[in-house]
Amino acid sequence: MAQINILETGRVTDFSLTIPATVYSGKSVCTEDEILTASGSLRVDNDVPLSFRYSCVPIGLPTSTIVDEAQAGGPPNAAVTQSEFLWDNKSVITYSYMGGRSSQHYKVDFIAQEWTWYTNIRFRKIKSDGMIRISFDPSSGSWSYVGRQCEKVDGNDATMNLGSINPTTMAPSLNEKGVILHEFGHALGLLHEHQSPSRSGVLTLNEMATKQYYKALHRWPSSRVEEQVLRVYDEHDVGSYSEMDFSSIMMYSVSYTINTEGVDITEQFNLSDVDKAYIFLNYPRMIAHVNTPEWSIHKALKVAGVTGRRLTDILNASSPDSIRKFFIQWNVENRVKSLGAI
Repeated sequence: MAQINILETGRVTDFSLTIPATVYSGKSVCTEDEILTASGSLRVDNDVPLSFRYSCVPIGLPTSTIVDEAQAGGPPNAAVTQSEFLWDNKSVITYSYMGGRSSQHYKVDFIAQEWTWYTNIRFRKIKSDGMIRISFDPSSGSWSYVGRQCEKVDGNDATMNLGSINPTTMAPSLNEKGVILHEFGHALGLLHEHQSPSRSGVLTLNEMATKQYYKALHRWPSSRVEEQVLRVYDEHDVGSYSEMDFSSIMMYSVSYTINTEGVDITEQFNLSDVDKAYIFLNYPRMIAHVNTPEWSIHKALKVAGVTGRRLTDILNASSPDSIRKFFIQWNVENRVKSLGAI
């Protein structure tokens, strides 16, 4: 399960890769007959692996903007800053499209709703000027602003790009499902699982091998590999995070050849149980969704492993905001306890 965003800085603007014709997905290869550019024309480059279009860059606001806002509300810490980037409970988050074809829109409309089965959030499509604004530029790969950072983005700009969604088919592929769920996870406030503070001692990446691997796979420069793969989030800059969840939708695929544990992590196309539990407890549903009647507050707490006083607090809480507050406190206290401070 990916961490909830607290402070993510550094806007990535280097999208210089061109569009290739072949999609590499794990060990399988599929070919797209057409690739639609933002201008509506078709462009194919047989020389460049297309796997970068299935990778993701979660976009953050410029550092000065984040720091200024944090200072205005007090010093950054897990409980305070997290609530700044999570949407309000029971929010209706509007989204709109900036280009793209009806086939692409249909796939997003259908797949993104799965997140709402485990949250009290609703997604509502509007014609324009949505809180989440989605483009389909294949030259920009896949990326999203994180959580309520979307509100700070100029209204003329996209807050999410889904460059890998094929405009020539109606039925979503597994890759497309995974990409849409992943990017909407970012839009709800989730960060990359492979950069979790809990990675230490569980997934040890060889720096040189990792840079060579992602250079060959995505044609990423070393600086991007450091930022998007090697860097581990500071535990003080994230709120809720679990033990390492290799099945998380927010997890990159990782070859056994680049980590000392020899772990081979394949692409994920579905929400893991831990994804569901953590998003549930940050956006608590008081009544189970009709599509997932088995997911109650009790199941989410059990999957997340919440125990002790905070378990009682959450079960006795009278509002989603109180549940979120106690869950964040449990995460913070659990981390402090693991360090031997209490």
